[in-house]
Amino acid sequence: MEPLLEVAPVDLRWSARNLLVSLFPKIAENGKLTTYMSQRRQSVQHEEYFDRYFAMGILDHDVSDREVESAVVSAIEGDVAKLKDLIIGQSDELRGLVLSKCIDPANQPTTSARRIQLAEVLVPIANDLPVNDNVFVSDQDRILSWIADLLVGADKETSVDEIQTVIWKFNDLALRLRAWNRLESTIEDLPSSKSPSWHDGVTDMIVDDSIADFLEHLKTGDDAEIRSGIGYQVLYILRHRAEELRTSVRQLFETNEVDLSTLASRLTSARTLMGASPDWQLSPDFDQEIFNQIAPPGDAPWHREPILRVDLRDLSWANRRKFVSGRVNPPPSDRGEGV
Repeated sequence: MEPLLEVAPVDLRWSARNLLVSLFPKIAENGKLTTYMSQRRQSVQHEEYFDRYFAMGILDHDVSDREVESAVVSAIEGDVAKLKDLIIGQSDELRGLVLSKCIDPANQPTTSARRIQLAEVLVPIANDLPVNDNVFVSDQDRILSWIADLLVGADKETSVDEIQTVIWKFNDLALRLRAWNRLESTIEDLPSSKSPSWHDGVTDMIVDDSIADFLEHLKTGDDAEIRSGIGYQVLYILRHRAEELRTSVRQLFETNEVDLSTLASRLTSARTLMGASPDWQLSPDFDQEIFNQIAPPGDAPWHREPILRVDLRDLSWANRRKFVSGRVNPPPSDRGEGV
């Protein structure tokens, strides 16, 4: 910056420095505050708009605000094609830019009916987005949070059926739970007077589905669908209806429909290094605490079986059952029944 300042008269260099730092905050010296910085989102110092001040028109790696606004409005009115193309049809880098503009407060509907309508058309888009477990917050996560914010902002007296219609458009239980978790986190920050009346009713339905799905998954054994999020699903149920889940799982053991290795396999997770090419491997960090909450009491012989060598990249349930051998402690006999 110093060569530029030398061009200015000596008595104006302080003002010139303030002007440059205000326009380009990243050149500020450490420990010094930016002065005169505009609060407008479209200002030159905002990285999403920087290039526009140095180009004639919108660059190939940008999307106009008007195009995004038009797509969101069209989606609210029933034509989701433009919004879907803007989000699904972009590179990962450009999709992030589009979503940041979509989620801007200026583009959010102001009426309850339009918020619900937009949330409903966003669910299929979330379903179609590729899963990216290699980043901390994926584009799919951002849309789930957007949907949650739209629903929480709807009329608190909205019917349970209207909210259920939106949430049940997710094509699997894992996505439904992820979206609902974001919604509940937002609701927890609201004063009780603004808490929506539909929340408990829809939550009960989600817990019902979660319990039934988990029990069926256990009964299907090694042939059950291989998917992530089972441990989170169990934890969610425990938060809401712990005793019902314990009783139901215990009944499966009493009828010999499930054994300890099958139950433990569902709590065995896989991991990979974030930021690198995905290389999923079974994790030795078994969730003993959740196992203690739902497994039947008693020091069964299975707990004393030896550790087996397995292929850590084999994520099948059969291999996970072998992997947990010798790694799981029996539930403590004095465990509490609450969560």
